[in-house]
Amino acid sequence: MTVLRKVQLQPRLTTVVALCYATLQLVASSSYSVYGKPTTYPVQESAACQPNTVQGHAALFTESAVRTYAAAEAPFKAAILRHAGIMGADPQARLGSFAWPTTEPSIQYPTDPLTACLSAATKGLQEQPYKLFTSSKSTQLDGQDIPCFREYIHVSDLAAAYVAAISKVDNPPSVYNAGTGQPVTYKEVMEVCQRILGVTLQVTSEEPSDDLCYGVMADISKLQADTGWRPQYQLDDSLRHALAGRSQA
Repeated sequence: MTVLRKVQLQPRLTTVVALCYATLQLVASSSYSVYGKPTTYPVQESAACQPNTVQGHAALFTESAVRTYAAAEAPFKAAILRHAGIMGADPQARLGSFAWPTTEPSIQYPTDPLTACLSAATKGLQEQPYKLFTSSKSTQLDGQDIPCFREYIHVSDLAAAYVAAISKVDNPPSVYNAGTGQPVTYKEVMEVCQRILGVTLQVTSEEPSDDLCYGVMADISKLQADTGWRPQYQLDDSLRHALAGRSQA
């Protein structure tokens, strides 16, 4: 069994084809970005894929390569795991996350609230201003207007989802969403971050581009029903683990 990670665009096709050729069973990594800007929530695996970002097109490219190989090779079986944004770290802090260099200019204005949170944990960066994307644009979720949101999944929950998907490889490849099924606004991430860090971040509000404002909340019930998998960690857990793991990086 092989688990395919997302790779750089240039060697992506070579990597996908090589892994398909080398194994008869494959779990391929994709992401919610293949859905683009959905019109119906929560997004099911059967929804149309209309990516509007480079990441989305790259993820859909991987999916297409896996499906094409499966169509040509009957013994080959695969599962495609479309996942939410990844956060968190090993709950026991045995492995850490990448420590952003303090000399990197862009760190002063990260576009993702999670990046801003992790950056604030770096010594000397607590006084830097951070862009918090807030917008008059919003998405209707369960009758509520939700502005600028994303869905995240703890890295340990995602690892467990890959393991669960191994038992469901098929030809044509099976497709699953993996996340929490809960939208999180950019503002919520920053508020939880400040509470966990015990600091007050200087925040500047800015109107985001469409691809940053409109997130995806997906339906994860198919993976749950087929495998029994369930996400175990929430936003607070993910941020605490990420910050604890940072000291180990």
